[in-house]
Amino acid sequence: MSDNHFFHLHFNEISSTNDLAKKLWSETKIKANTIVSASYQNQGKGQQNNVWESQTDKNLLFTLVVSPDFLKIEEQVYLNMAVSLAVYDYFINKNISECFIKWPNDIMVNHKKVSGILIENSISQSQIKVAFIGIGININQTDFYNTQASSLALITGKSYDVFEELKLFETCFSKRYKQLKTQKQNIFEGYHDALYLKNVKTLFSFAEQTKYGKILGVTHQGQLEVAIEDGSIQQFSNKEISLA
Repeated sequence: MSDNHFFHLHFNEISSTNDLAKKLWSETKIKANTIVSASYQNQGKGQQNNVWESQTDKNLLFTLVVSPDFLKIEEQVYLNMAVSLAVYDYFINKNISECFIKWPNDIMVNHKKVSGILIENSISQSQIKVAFIGIGININQTDFYNTQASSLALITGKSYDVFEELKLFETCFSKRYKQLKTQKQNIFEGYHDALYLKNVKTLFSFAEQTKYGKILGVTHQGQLEVAIEDGSIQQFSNKEISLA
Protein backbone atom coordinates (compact mmCIF):
# COMPACT_ATOMS: atom_id res chain seq x y z
CA MET A 1 0.00 0.00 0.00
CA SER A 2 1.56 3.28 -1.06
CA ASP A 3 1.13 6.31 1.16
CA ASN A 4 -2.43 7.62 1.25
CA HIS A 5 -3.51 5.24 -1.49
CA PHE A 6 -7.06 4.51 -0.38
CA PHE A 7 -10.24 4.17 -2.39
CA HIS A 8 -12.75 6.43 -0.66
CA LEU A 9 -16.54 5.97 -0.40
CA HIS A 10 -18.52 8.67 1.42
CA PHE A 11 -22.18 8.59 2.50
CA ASN A 12 -24.39 11.26 4.04
CA GLU A 13 -26.23 9.01 6.50
CA ILE A 14 -25.87 5.31 7.22
CA SER A 15 -26.30 2.98 10.21
CA SER A 16 -22.59 2.56 10.90
CA THR A 17 -19.48 2.62 8.73
CA ASN A 18 -18.31 -0.74 10.09
CA ASP A 19 -21.63 -2.43 9.29
CA LEU A 20 -21.72 -1.00 5.76
CA ALA A 21 -18.07 -1.82 5.11
CA LYS A 22 -18.65 -5.44 6.18
CA LYS A 23 -21.73 -5.66 3.95
CA LEU A 24 -19.91 -4.22 0.92
CA TRP A 25 -16.98 -6.56 1.52
CA SER A 26 -19.22 -9.63 1.75
CA GLU A 27 -20.82 -8.61 -1.56
CA THR A 28 -17.30 -8.14 -3.05
CA LYS A 29 -18.13 -4.51 -3.86
CA ILE A 30 -15.02 -3.18 -2.15
CA LYS A 31 -11.43 -4.36 -1.82
CA ALA A 32 -8.74 -3.85 0.79
CA ASN A 33 -7.39 -0.31 1.23
CA THR A 34 -10.84 1.25 1.14
CA ILE A 35 -12.22 3.94 3.43
CA VAL A 36 -15.95 4.04 4.07
CA SER A 37 -16.92 7.35 5.69
CA ALA A 38 -20.14 9.07 6.70
CA SER A 39 -21.40 12.50 7.65
CA TYR A 40 -23.75 10.88 10.16
CA GLN A 41 -24.27 7.44 11.69
CA ASN A 42 -27.68 6.68 13.15
CA GLN A 43 -26.36 3.54 14.84
CA GLY A 44 -22.73 4.45 15.44
CA LYS A 45 -21.01 1.86 17.60
CA GLY A 46 -18.29 2.02 20.18
CA GLN A 47 -16.70 -0.74 22.23
CA GLN A 48 -19.06 -3.37 23.68
CA ASN A 49 -22.07 -2.03 21.72
CA ASN A 50 -21.82 1.41 23.28
CA VAL A 51 -23.24 4.26 21.20
CA TRP A 52 -20.81 6.69 19.56
CA GLU A 53 -22.15 10.25 19.86
CA SER A 54 -21.55 12.51 16.86
CA GLN A 55 -23.38 15.41 15.21
CA THR A 56 -23.88 15.57 11.43
CA ASP A 57 -20.89 16.82 9.41
CA LYS A 58 -18.94 17.72 12.54
CA ASN A 59 -16.54 14.83 12.96
CA LEU A 60 -14.59 12.09 11.28
CA LEU A 61 -16.58 8.84 11.13
CA PHE A 62 -15.01 6.17 8.98
CA THR A 63 -13.92 2.58 8.58
CA LEU A 64 -10.60 1.55 7.12
CA VAL A 65 -10.73 -1.80 5.33
CA VAL A 66 -7.30 -3.41 5.20
CA SER A 67 -5.96 -6.91 4.75
CA PRO A 68 -3.18 -7.45 7.32
CA ASP A 69 -2.59 -11.07 6.27
CA PHE A 70 1.01 -10.70 7.44
CA LEU A 71 -0.30 -10.91 11.01
CA LYS A 72 -1.11 -14.15 12.82
CA ILE A 73 -4.22 -14.37 14.99
CA GLU A 74 -2.14 -14.04 18.16
CA GLU A 75 -0.65 -10.80 16.81
CA GLN A 76 -3.97 -8.93 16.68
CA VAL A 77 -2.82 -6.79 19.59
CA TYR A 78 -0.20 -5.12 17.37
CA LEU A 79 -2.84 -4.02 14.87
CA ASN A 80 -4.79 -2.42 17.70
CA MET A 81 -1.65 -0.70 18.95
CA ALA A 82 -0.69 0.53 15.47
CA VAL A 83 -4.14 2.01 14.84
CA SER A 84 -4.17 3.63 18.29
CA LEU A 85 -0.76 5.14 17.58
CA ALA A 86 -1.93 6.46 14.20
CA VAL A 87 -4.73 8.42 15.88
CA TYR A 88 -2.37 9.48 18.66
CA ASP A 89 0.14 10.69 16.01
CA TYR A 90 -2.62 12.69 14.32
CA PHE A 91 -3.17 14.72 17.49
CA ILE A 92 0.52 14.99 18.32
CA ASN A 93 1.10 16.40 14.82
CA LYS A 94 -1.33 19.18 15.76
CA ASN A 95 1.12 20.12 18.54
CA ILE A 96 -1.36 18.96 21.14
CA SER A 97 0.26 17.94 24.39
CA GLU A 98 -1.32 15.90 27.19
CA CYS A 99 -2.40 13.32 24.61
CA PHE A 100 -2.42 9.65 25.61
CA ILE A 101 -3.80 6.25 24.61
CA LYS A 102 -6.23 4.87 27.19
CA TRP A 103 -6.13 1.08 27.05
CA PRO A 104 -7.17 -0.54 24.86
CA ASN A 105 -7.71 2.16 22.22
CA ASP A 106 -9.35 5.40 23.31
CA ILE A 107 -7.43 8.61 22.68
CA MET A 108 -7.44 11.08 25.54
CA VAL A 109 -6.48 14.75 25.56
CA ASN A 110 -6.49 16.58 28.90
CA HIS A 111 -8.22 13.52 30.42
CA LYS A 112 -11.13 13.70 27.97
CA LYS A 113 -11.93 11.28 25.15
CA VAL A 114 -11.39 12.66 21.65
CA SER A 115 -11.41 9.44 19.64
CA GLY A 116 -12.64 5.87 19.81
CA ILE A 117 -11.71 2.79 17.80
CA LEU A 118 -13.61 -0.43 17.08
CA ILE A 119 -11.71 -3.13 15.17
CA GLU A 120 -13.53 -6.17 13.83
CA ASN A 121 -11.29 -8.85 12.32
CA SER A 122 -12.19 -11.66 9.97
CA ILE A 123 -9.96 -14.67 10.57
CA SER A 124 -9.01 -17.34 8.04
CA GLN A 125 -6.48 -20.15 8.48
CA SER A 126 -4.72 -18.59 11.51
CA GLN A 127 -4.32 -15.21 9.79
CA ILE A 128 -6.29 -11.96 9.77
CA LYS A 129 -7.92 -11.98 6.34
CA VAL A 130 -9.53 -8.56 6.62
CA ALA A 131 -9.80 -5.92 9.35
CA PHE A 132 -12.63 -3.41 9.57
CA ILE A 133 -11.16 -0.53 11.58
CA GLY A 134 -13.92 1.80 12.71
CA ILE A 135 -12.67 5.17 13.93
CA GLY A 136 -14.43 8.22 15.29
CA ILE A 137 -12.40 11.40 15.78
CA ASN A 138 -14.11 14.43 17.29
CA ILE A 139 -13.20 17.40 15.11
CA ASN A 140 -15.64 20.34 15.12
CA GLN A 141 -18.30 19.29 17.63
CA THR A 142 -18.30 21.58 20.65
CA ASP A 143 -21.16 20.30 22.79
CA PHE A 144 -21.52 16.72 24.02
CA TYR A 145 -24.01 14.88 26.20
CA ASN A 146 -21.02 13.07 27.62
CA THR A 147 -19.07 15.59 29.68
CA GLN A 148 -15.99 13.35 29.43
CA ALA A 149 -15.73 13.96 25.66
CA SER A 150 -13.80 16.67 23.85
CA SER A 151 -12.81 17.61 20.30
CA LEU A 152 -10.08 19.20 18.24
CA ALA A 153 -12.11 22.42 18.05
CA LEU A 154 -12.60 22.58 21.82
CA ILE A 155 -8.88 21.98 22.39
CA THR A 156 -7.56 24.49 19.84
CA GLY A 157 -10.42 27.01 19.47
CA LYS A 158 -10.31 26.55 15.68
CA SER A 159 -12.59 24.88 13.12
CA TYR A 160 -11.40 22.42 10.50
CA ASP A 161 -12.18 20.99 7.07
CA VAL A 162 -13.20 17.42 7.96
CA PHE A 163 -12.10 15.92 4.63
CA GLU A 164 -8.68 17.57 4.87
CA GLU A 165 -8.31 16.12 8.36
CA LEU A 166 -9.06 12.65 7.00
CA LYS A 167 -6.19 13.04 4.52
CA LEU A 168 -3.87 13.97 7.38
CA PHE A 169 -4.97 10.92 9.31
CA GLU A 170 -4.38 8.69 6.28
CA THR A 171 -0.74 9.80 6.28
CA CYS A 172 -0.40 8.90 9.96
CA PHE A 173 -2.05 5.53 9.41
CA SER A 174 0.07 4.64 6.38
CA LYS A 175 3.27 5.22 8.35
CA ARG A 176 2.16 3.08 11.28
CA TYR A 177 0.76 0.33 9.03
CA LYS A 178 4.09 0.14 7.23
CA GLN A 179 5.86 -0.05 10.59
CA LEU A 180 3.49 -2.81 11.70
CA LYS A 181 4.78 -5.06 8.92
CA THR A 182 8.42 -5.02 9.97
CA GLN A 183 8.78 -3.36 13.39
CA LYS A 184 6.22 -4.83 15.77
CA GLN A 185 8.45 -4.22 18.79
CA ASN A 186 8.65 -0.52 17.93
CA ILE A 187 4.86 -0.42 17.77
CA PHE A 188 4.71 -2.17 21.15
CA GLU A 189 7.17 0.26 22.75
CA GLY A 190 5.55 3.33 21.17
CA TYR A 191 2.17 2.30 22.52
CA HIS A 192 3.59 2.00 26.03
CA ASP A 193 5.27 5.39 25.78
CA ALA A 194 1.85 6.91 25.10
CA LEU A 195 -0.14 4.83 27.61
CA TYR A 196 -2.59 6.81 29.74
CA LEU A 197 -2.00 6.74 33.53
CA LYS A 198 0.99 4.41 33.25
CA ASN A 199 2.79 4.19 36.61
CA VAL A 200 0.29 6.64 38.15
CA LYS A 201 -1.51 5.68 41.37
CA THR A 202 -5.09 5.26 40.24
CA LEU A 203 -8.35 3.99 41.73
CA PHE A 204 -9.74 1.00 39.80
CA SER A 205 -12.93 -1.03 39.90
CA PHE A 206 -12.69 -4.76 39.21
CA ALA A 207 -14.27 -8.00 40.44
CA GLU A 208 -16.90 -6.00 42.37
CA GLN A 209 -14.27 -4.18 44.42
CA THR A 210 -12.39 -0.89 44.34
CA LYS A 211 -8.64 -0.69 44.90
CA TYR A 212 -5.70 1.53 44.11
CA GLY A 213 -3.12 0.33 41.65
CA LYS A 214 -0.65 1.37 38.98
CA ILE A 215 -0.76 0.42 35.31
CA LEU A 216 2.49 -1.34 34.44
CA GLY A 217 1.72 -1.93 30.79
CA VAL A 218 -0.05 -4.17 28.31
CA THR A 219 0.97 -7.76 27.62
CA HIS A 220 1.71 -9.15 24.16
CA GLN A 221 -1.73 -10.77 24.41
CA GLY A 222 -3.37 -7.37 24.91
CA GLN A 223 -4.19 -7.62 28.61
CA LEU A 224 -3.71 -4.69 30.99
CA GLU A 225 -1.15 -5.41 33.70
CA VAL A 226 -1.76 -3.62 36.99
CA ALA A 227 0.20 -3.59 40.24
CA ILE A 228 -2.50 -3.65 42.93
CA GLU A 229 -2.00 -1.93 46.29
CA ASP A 230 -2.07 -5.30 48.08
CA GLY A 231 1.20 -6.18 46.34
CA SER A 232 -0.21 -8.47 43.66
CA ILE A 233 0.23 -7.97 39.92
CA GLN A 234 -2.91 -8.82 37.96
CA GLN A 235 -3.79 -8.96 34.29
CA PHE A 236 -7.17 -7.90 32.93
CA SER A 237 -8.99 -8.33 29.64
CA ASN A 238 -11.09 -5.53 28.17
CA LYS A 239 -14.08 -4.59 30.36
CA GLU A 240 -12.80 -6.58 33.35
CA ILE A 241 -11.42 -3.41 34.92
CA SER A 242 -12.33 0.28 34.79
CA LEU A 243 -11.36 3.56 36.37
CA ALA A 244 -13.33 4.08 39.58
